[in-house]
Amino acid sequence: MIAYSNAKINIGLNIRDKRPDGYHNIESLFYPIPLCDLIEIIPSHKDSFINTGIQIDHQNNLILDAIALMREHYPIPSLYVHVHKTIPLGSGLGGGSSNASNTLVLLNQLFDLKVSNLKLAEFALQLGSDCPFFIHNKPSIIKGRGEFVSPIDFTLKDQFIKLVFSDIHSSTAEAFSNLNIESDQEFSIDENWPKTVRNDFEKGIFKVYPQLGQIKSQLLEDGAYFASL
Repeated sequence: MIAYSNAKINIGLNIRDKRPDGYHNIESLFYPIPLCDLIEIIPSHKDSFINTGIQIDHQNNLILDAIALMREHYPIPSLYVHVHKTIPLGSGLGGGSSNASNTLVLLNQLFDLKVSNLKLAEFALQLGSDCPFFIHNKPSIIKGRGEFVSPIDFTLKDQFIKLVFSDIHSSTAEAFSNLNIESDQEFSIDENWPKTVRNDFEKGIFKVYPQLGQIKSQLLEDGAYFASL
């Protein structure tokens, strides 16, 4: 069985208060985009993992974590797993999270486990904050640390999305260490969203990596009506 494990973009990112569990509460619009990894899972006589395309850790990755988590609750046999990676690592596009959630969905379908999407989302949250979104995989307002997923009527149909990947990799930890929140304005999406939504990581990250700010400026100069980290 095969899944097309798609990426997402963040349209706006508000960072709220820090939670007792060490995470921050966030507010964002997650939007699925048609940039996909390919995951194939087949029952086999022994476990095996094949990776083509962009290389990931063959021993420590969210696909294997998702399989291990499901095996704690359901009788999942040995598996042949092949992932072809095209979503860049560390890009903020949610490739690893998408892989994890799509693995949960694949196992549920392949072995007819009849696990509800609500339960799958609970499993997904154990794997990563962005993972529950990919169970629903529809444009959604995300709150909490990612556990609150509210689908909304929002589309970029017939629009062009340009993705720019630099050779700069900034970890989530680094982004939070340079966090500079300018406003406590509530997150909302309305007809003026291109002018009102913000990404709270941008100001701090652009100071450390001015090239990223220059890329955003160039996109706007080239005619984009919205550009964001």
